[in-house]
Amino acid sequence: QGVRAKFYPNPDSPVLDENGKVLDRTMLERTFNYLKKTPLEVKVEKSKAKEKPPLPFNQVELQTYCGNRFGYSLEQTSKAAQDLREIYKAITYNRSSSRYLNEEHYADAPRVVSAVLGITGIELPDLDLGIKSSCFRKVKEPHHAIIPTGTKVDLNKLTEVQRNVYLAICQPEN
Repeated sequence: QGVRAKFYPNPDSPVLDENGKVLDRTMLERTFNYLKKTPLEVKVEKSKAKEKPPLPFNQVELQTYCGNRFGYSLEQTSKAAQDLREIYKAITYNRSSSRYLNEEHYADAPRVVSAVLGITGIELPDLDLGIKSSCFRKVKEPHHAIIPTGTKVDLNKLTEVQRNVYLAICQPEN
């Protein structure tokens, strides 16, 4: 199996012009033929990176995400979120400008997370609910970030737009 690579000659090489282009085609062909025949040693390192989880959505971030990810208009996303809140009681207030949660939400997080995992079928074997996200702090706005309530909802009874909006709220990739 071949590997695509780019050749970057030394910038100080006399075979380059003032724009960094190779002047000597013969030298370039010799280098190419040499590299084709020569086994190259590649070193791959794997490491676990520590990455903070994304903040929960506010209205604008949810609309932007759903527009980019699914091609939904602002109205489609807003209507789906409104239905999820009013009809299904599946999410919290959906017109929030905040991306943070009050401290009391942290105490309720195990219940909500457990319910959401059951509803969505998402498996997170390494989930550690003891780690406190930076999203938990005193919210100064009248409303907090948009999150699932943990209320049981049948995903099969939701429209495709409602289901995608709900799942986006449950597992933000933003």
